[in-house]
Amino acid sequence: MVSPELPDNINRPRGIRFYYPSGASAVISGEWKGPSVVAGDSFILILQQGKAHVLDPRGVYIDDTTGEVLYNPRTQAQITPWVLDWLREHPEWPYVAEIKGVIGPQNALKFEGDVPGALAAGTRVEKVQTEPGDTHKDGDRGTILGSISSPLGQIGYSVEWDDLPGMAVAISALRLRPVADSEEEGRK
Repeated sequence: MVSPELPDNINRPRGIRFYYPSGASAVISGEWKGPSVVAGDSFILILQQGKAHVLDPRGVYIDDTTGEVLYNPRTQAQITPWVLDWLREHPEWPYVAEIKGVIGPQNALKFEGDVPGALAAGTRVEKVQTEPGDTHKDGDRGTILGSISSPLGQIGYSVEWDDLPGMAVAISALRLRPVADSEEEGRK
């Protein structure tokens, strides 16, 4: 049996620089495993010579050689509620640290423009079909920033939720419904 080739940037030992909100910064050498969730809590996992390092998901992690941003909590789609709560309370993080490669609220999960058949950017939407572990629940509202489609024609949206201003979150079209203006007025 032939094992598939992994890209060079996966699971290779490397220097990983991390920055914490406390101001601490250091480099650890190991295999990047990235964000993980166990028993409902999130953390960053780096393996180093048989040891597992469980690190803070509020930090920013960068390949110390290439400068590639491996993890930024503002652009990570799967974050547990306590991290989201902390980010809401600290809107300046991580931008205040002025880390090279970590820019403002525009990020990898923000799609701009509209694909054919998609709801237009600016459309108000409501979350539907909540699944266990979702941060947002049925009825939560946000605004579409843009859309993207897969080669099979499935549509995904970049949404800014009302409770997470400035943070783009990717979500499937199947889990949103447009909200009529009359529904918006009735909620105010």
